[in-house]
Amino acid sequence: MIVDLLRGLAVSVEIFLCTLAVSLPLGIVIALGRMSKNPLVSGFFRVYISVVRGTPLMLQIMFVYFAPYMLFGLPLSNYPRFLATVIAFGLNYAAYFAEIYRGGILSIDRGQTEAAVALGMPKGMCFLRIILPQVVKRVIPAVGNEVITLVKDTSLAFTIAVAEMFTIAKQLSSANTTMVPLIAAGVFYYVFNFIVAWTMERIEKRLSYYEELRRTFTDPPLHGRLGIGVRRAEARSRSFRSLCHQLLPQSARGVLPLGGARPAPSVRAAGPERVWRQSAGVSVEADGDPGRRGERRRPLRRHARAAARH
Repeated sequence: MIVDLLRGLAVSVEIFLCTLAVSLPLGIVIALGRMSKNPLVSGFFRVYISVVRGTPLMLQIMFVYFAPYMLFGLPLSNYPRFLATVIAFGLNYAAYFAEIYRGGILSIDRGQTEAAVALGMPKGMCFLRIILPQVVKRVIPAVGNEVITLVKDTSLAFTIAVAEMFTIAKQLSSANTTMVPLIAAGVFYYVFNFIVAWTMERIEKRLSYYEELRRTFTDPPLHGRLGIGVRRAEARSRSFRSLCHQLLPQSARGVLPLGGARPAPSVRAAGPERVWRQSAGVSVEADGDPGRRGERRRPLRRHARAAARH
């Protein structure tokens, strides 16, 4: 029994991998067609997505397999059931992936595309090198959910008698009048889903390359010392100082040192706001967090007296 189920599991894995190989890239094409400015192209893909999402997958499998015979009289003996299954699954899941991709593309700020085009980058290169990497990172959770659903939907291949795991489990259960093969098939499906979910989670974490940077700026102990600019730059890391040096405006770049030496006391607690106030002739004395103790301002009287004498 176990050997037969493993043989059926191999067929299920083949359907799963072939479907992903067809539907993932096809979904991008459908998403771009759905977003096309041409009303005919956009309308065609809109109708396609509506029909695919509005009809059962089992019906689509039967249509893909029997339609060549019903419409063109082609013999079914020359049409492999496995190929029909992959085509039906690929077309079905491509529609769902297309809507996921479209949502990810629309979530990207349009200003990025406009800036790239203004710099002379072609729109195709802009999409491949700027938009698509961000879309992939954002749609991984939704794509992972659909991939897990695909694992269970492979059992619908029994509609046209494809010998996948669920079909073999039903045959063994009917022949031996027992539920054990079906329970074993359920365990195999669960293990398969667990592996797929773990893999998608690892991919999602691998693509979270900005997570550490976000934690650096939102960590509560450090966040209390971050004002409009960097109020107290006590970080020892050279990479952090280099990043702050790039983010600060030109007038405040001298505040943060890029080497290992500590800044002078006069500029150690300075930020962009303090630099601007000093350049405007206003002194700022901030003790700790300005939100807790407030700020005291006083004019630079000595500079005013010196200016009056001259």
